[in-house]
Amino acid sequence: MAKNISGLRRGGPGRPRGVSNKATQAEKEFARGVLEDPVYRANLIARAQRGKLSPPVEIMLWDRAYGKVKDTLKMEGDLDLSSAGQRIASLLAEVAAAPRGRKRRPSTPHHQPRRRSAFD
Repeated sequence: MAKNISGLRRGGPGRPRGVSNKATQAEKEFARGVLEDPVYRANLIARAQRGKLSPPVEIMLWDRAYGKVKDTLKMEGDLDLSSAGQRIASLLAEVAAAPRGRKRRPSTPHHQPRRRSAFD
């Protein structure tokens, strides 16, 4: 007998896509509250003028409150990979030509245990 599944919710358990969790929302609200506080702002300006800012803390607060700035990297010029391919081929040839197996240590006389003193 076929089951009636027309009334079941779709997507299963969990948070829907695009909805931030409660902890993230609380962090954002806290960070914005700190950054928008006039006393904190005055202190921030004073610390910046004295050169006494703690960059990691400031960056974390701004990132949490307003989102991280997108980092971009622009590369200019030509990239020549022909020499890299030749180098890789020569390294592979060296590895293939290397002897296989475990290297043996040179034979050494048996180690005598150290005598313990009264101070050990």
